Amino acid sequence: TGNGYSAEWPVEAEKRGLPNLKDAVSAAEAFSSPANKALFERMGVYSAEEVDSRQEVMLENYVSCLEVEGATLVEMVRTGVEPAMFQELKAYQDALDATSPLFTTRKEVFGRVSAATSKLEAALVKCGACANTAALAKHCRDQVKVAIGEVRVAADAAEGLVSKANWPFPNYSDCCFSHHFSPKGL
Repeated sequence: TGNGYSAEWPVEAEKRGLPNLKDAVSAAEAFSSPANKALFERMGVYSAEEVDSRQEVMLENYVSCLEVEGATLVEMVRTGVEPAMFQELKAYQDALDATSPLFTTRKEVFGRVSAATSKLEAALVKCGACANTAALAKHCRDQVKVAIGEVRVAADAAEGLVSKANWPFPNYSDCCFSHHFSPKGL
């Protein structure tokens, strides 16, 4: 049968001739296909113009969510994570030889966070150059969303190397398990 999540489902969907739309942009494009427009008109649900309008709103919402998420992530990294990484790196640099693996590992991982964030910033700037909403949505899917994922991976690695005292945000344990502990913390 398939639940839409198993590895077998895409194969089964293809056998059945069903689309396997993997993202919101593809789904919005399929929504306004000529066959769907004809179906909606025939059934008296939407006119072709209304279908196009709804697709535009879907794409605008997608873009808006990714732009806000991306800009928020950049702000969090630039104003919170990078200063924390700097403090951590300075502490290790002051205490260790610059060739120590404890120092060089942090320097390399922290550099990945900054580089990934710069890539995300560049992708966000390029949003302004897109010709229309459909092109912007595809750019957000193909560039911004990917860059957000890269920042998250790099920041997760950095979080594991920054002391709790320096890390500016609650960690996973703080979010999920803090109610199990006294108000004074762990």
